[in-house]
Amino acid sequence: MVGLFDSEGREPDRVRLHAMGLLSRQLSNLAKLLPGQPLPSWRACLSPRQIELAELVADGHTNEEIASILNLGVETVKKYVSRVFAATRVRNRAELVKLVCMEAVAGPPPSLPGS
Repeated sequence: MVGLFDSEGREPDRVRLHAMGLLSRQLSNLAKLLPGQPLPSWRACLSPRQIELAELVADGHTNEEIASILNLGVETVKKYVSRVFAATRVRNRAELVKLVCMEAVAGPPPSLPGS
C-alpha cells in the first residue's frame, strides 16, 4: 500500500487504487459480521414508504393489490419492489418475506450501546 502513495512524483496506478477501494469496502463489510457486532435491520436501508411496501409484499399482496392500497401504478410498484430487493440484497419475494418474518419473530437487532 505504501507503494501506491510514494513521494517520487509518480502518478498512482488507477487500477491499484480502485482495487484498494474495493478491498477496503469488502473488509469493512466483513468486519461488521464479526461476532459481537450487531446485525443491521433490513429497515435501516429503506425509506418509510419502502418499509410499508416490503411489509405488504411479506403479507402476500400482489403488485396489483399493493398499487391499489398505496394509490400507485402497477409499474411504479414493480420498480419500487425491485429497489427494495436491491437495497435489502434479496433476489425475490420469497427471500424478502423470509427477511421480514425473521425479524418479526426474533425482534429487531440490538442497538449499539449509547445509541
